Amino acid sequence: PGNYFVSTNVPINSNSARVSTGSRLILNGSIVPGSQSRQSYLRAASGHNTSSTHWQGLIEGVTSGQTLEVETFRDAVAATAINPAGFSSSLSIEKIENTEYISLRATNVVLGTNWNQTSQVNWTTQNFADGLIFSHSVSLNSHEIEVLQDGEYFISYSDNLTSTSQRPNVAVKVLINGFETGLNCKSHYSRGLSGHNNSSCSISG
Repeated sequence: PGNYFVSTNVPINSNSARVSTGSRLILNGSIVPGSQSRQSYLRAASGHNTSSTHWQGLIEGVTSGQTLEVETFRDAVAATAINPAGFSSSLSIEKIENTEYISLRATNVVLGTNWNQTSQVNWTTQNFADGLIFSHSVSLNSHEIEVLQDGEYFISYSDNLTSTSQRPNVAVKVLINGFETGLNCKSHYSRGLSGHNNSSCSISG
């Protein structure tokens, strides 16, 4: 089995109010967990007619002969949405040749299920970790990852959130020793009308 880093980007244009087109990865007919992107909300007022939705992340344990697809879906009102003139959707796939990484998943923050508060992502599922480079516990201080070796590191983060409230916008930032790194995400706006209750974030650096 192999591990692959995948990036997708789908630019969107529409003249209809509150359109939101999502995308997700399909591996051998099944949705890749966590691969939904939902950032393309369009107000279609005051010139806001163009947006995009994107995702990047690690797909682990891919076997020879499996097929990968990018699938789009309607995430709010039913209306036409197209790639803007002069733009096209894109996909890139990179095979990860080494095991010098850590892969984590979470469904809650430290303070509970509500992500719209100041808290830390609680990484209680660990898919893989190189123990010579990273130290992490799924039961004790799960929000912290300790780096054991000096060097430069590539970070990729993505999530999906849902809310029935109007106009929440959760901000996510990556901290090192309590200090901001400049890796921030503020794409979680959800209108809470016309079926637009979902959002997502995808950042790397």
